[in-house]
Amino acid sequence: MSQNFKLEFEENKETTSARAESQDPDKYFQAGNIRTITFQWPNGSEQFFNYSYLVTCKYDIEQKKIVFHFTSHKIELSGFKLHLLMKELAFQLPKTIRCEDERYADLKKDKEISIVTKIEITELKENAS
Repeated sequence: MSQNFKLEFEENKETTSARAESQDPDKYFQAGNIRTITFQWPNGSEQFFNYSYLVTCKYDIEQKKIVFHFTSHKIELSGFKLHLLMKELAFQLPKTIRCEDERYADLKKDKEISIVTKIEITELKENAS
């Protein structure tokens, strides 16, 4: 094995690891087959769902709300600049959606990021025949 190959290999390894570290930990940075989305509240509670069970997702600009319909649950997110999050959801990029305390949301309103201030999860009941 040549010395040149070893140097190029080490450079590639460092570049790949630096790229992975610079990515947002709350988003997937490349394609994958099995993905989950985690919803996190300010108190630290979390619940995750598999993207494969997401049936539809709707953004209501007037109500400032995104509604997810999973096979077993309905999830409603309220907040600001949710259109940015909706674009990411179309490509299954978010890993974690964090709910911010509404009183601190003003501190981030000037940034180009979505701010979720409320997460409501409702379990759907099966219709008995």
